[in-house]
Amino acid sequence: AARPDGDLGGQLLANAVAAAPARSRFAAPQRTTRLLLVEDDRLLSDALSRMLELAGFTVYVTGFGEDALDLARAYRFDVVVLDLTLPDMTGGQVLQQLHVMRPDAPVIILSGESALESKLENFLEGADDYITKPFHRDELLARIHAVLRRSRAAAPQEIQLGTLTLD
Repeated sequence: AARPDGDLGGQLLANAVAAAPARSRFAAPQRTTRLLLVEDDRLLSDALSRMLELAGFTVYVTGFGEDALDLARAYRFDVVVLDLTLPDMTGGQVLQQLHVMRPDAPVIILSGESALESKLENFLEGADDYITKPFHRDELLARIHAVLRRSRAAAPQEIQLGTLTLD
């Protein structure tokens, strides 16, 4: 359940984010930022989606690994927030396939698993960050913004194709 201090996780009530203040310390993204949220807990995914949309993100949501991979084939996401426990495949399998398909897409793991071994395994598989449930919404937003800053700083600012330059 959501607590008054902003913690999210477990059996989240659908109105938890709606009842929480919408203001955040983090500014909305400067440009359209596509975020893929892969979370099979429907109440949690609904609340997170609403919170992220209020924070200025364009959010795509699925609770299945195969659907996440299909969406990643169809769209270029700026960041992926991925739960490890999915009904059709493991989050680790999704992470591996995402990394092959879109190696430049940053992935933040969102999991109830707090064991060090799980964290290390996912970092070795290509995760950019790892957040354990329950978590505070501001921590999730801070980590998303940090990952976006790093990935955008690493991306080329201009692309040249012959005499054509795109920025």
